[in-house]
Amino acid sequence: MEQNKDMKGFLLFSDILYGIVISSTFRFIEPTLTKPALIFIIISIIIIFDDWLLYHIQYKKIKPSIRFFATSSLLDLIILTIWFYSFLITNKNYQDNGQYYFWIGVFYIFTSAWEFIFSGATGTTYRGYLDLVCASVLFSFACIWHHSLCINHSEIQILFIIIAIRSLVWIDIVFEKHFKFFQVTDDNK
Repeated sequence: MEQNKDMKGFLLFSDILYGIVISSTFRFIEPTLTKPALIFIIISIIIIFDDWLLYHIQYKKIKPSIRFFATSSLLDLIILTIWFYSFLITNKNYQDNGQYYFWIGVFYIFTSAWEFIFSGATGTTYRGYLDLVCASVLFSFACIWHHSLCINHSEIQILFIIIAIRSLVWIDIVFEKHFKFFQVTDDNK
């Protein structure tokens, strides 16, 4: 699909925002990091990289407009701020995983909002629903962690759960296995 010239500057703006936020996490990688802290940094980078790639895929389907630019810019700033905040919380106090799970859950709520707001243009809502499932799982982990029922090293478990959920999106994209029950339908066609 050919990129619309009117939106080229916007794409570069969003890419710069994602690049700044992602690259700022690399300064926290040090030889003295504990293995669990390094795992959280890797998980965080995977989560935001997944969001960035899906943003590019969805972006190509949307007709450029001032409304899209304003709404998407606002949501992108909120999404990136929440993601970076969750990263900083964990980096400063690895022992408080509950806050990390909570804020990454909030991150997925906003990525879901992005998907639903632009679902008319992108033709899909299932990614929004899967983001809500991710948020629910993360909120559950946050509650469990808060009530001290969590077993040690749950970050590996959460990574596998989120990867399993997100893999449905990637199966759709890579293998074009569309989930018809999540598709937005246009009755006018």
